[in-house]
Amino acid sequence: MLNKSRHLPSLNLIGSIGTTGFGYDRKPNDFLKFFPIGFAGVQFSYAIFNGGVTYRKVLQNDIRI
Repeated sequence: MLNKSRHLPSLNLIGSIGTTGFGYDRKPNDFLKFFPIGFAGVQFSYAIFNGGVTYRKVLQNDIRI
């Protein structure tokens, strides 16, 4: 299973939405403002140099069995 899964890429999605604000709510400068913020992202990962690590894990599982 480990030997076959080392070639599989991973795809991650992330996002966040909210508000942020700044200001001063006391006299003499009476201002307080809020702004919506948000972001979204995509991450694609493909392991190029994963052969040695996976090979060692396969050997460890063979010894354990």
